[in-house]
Amino acid sequence: MLQDTIPTKDFLRFLSLAAGTASPEFEDASTYRGLFAEIAELTSSGPSARHVLSALPRMIGQRFERRGWAWNGYYVAREDASALDLGHAFGPPVCTPLDRNGGILASGMCWDAILANQALLAEDVGQWPGYVSCDNKSGLTTAAGLVCPIRDATGRPVGVWDLDAHGALTASDLRAMGALFSTLSRTWPIRAADLLP
Repeated sequence: MLQDTIPTKDFLRFLSLAAGTASPEFEDASTYRGLFAEIAELTSSGPSARHVLSALPRMIGQRFERRGWAWNGYYVAREDASALDLGHAFGPPVCTPLDRNGGILASGMCWDAILANQALLAEDVGQWPGYVSCDNKSGLTTAAGLVCPIRDATGRPVGVWDLDAHGALTASDLRAMGALFSTLSRTWPIRAADLLP
């Protein structure tokens, strides 16, 4: 079990500090602050983790569509760690399941985020070893990607949030989204089932 959790009343303050959105160098800080405030407002009404997590891909997609964030959603790890199944998402239909074909740098970014238990950014997805492209199925033209593990109460990744973008992504995006999903994991006891429709 995680030793310390973040009370929902402190969610926005902690997240803003962790993401560094007050820094003048932070790119697109106002859009992130708006997203974080919207999530904080939703969390303050006392909904379950499942409710917040199901709404999040839509909230993210609508706020960042102008930046080329074409698809975002969750992939959930099977108990036997053989594959990732699609969960709540915003955007066109994409690949599912994502099979595991080995260790790190063998099965694509989503698996790498889970296996390394850290957020990852690919400025050019074509350069990521084992990258799984869903562009033929979805009609997307993915140029850059960002993935963040979603952890349960013990800190073990149970799934991953995945972003496909046809615009550029930055280190600020990695920091902000990594902080968001780490903070959510410290606010609620998240279960794999919370990420599934």
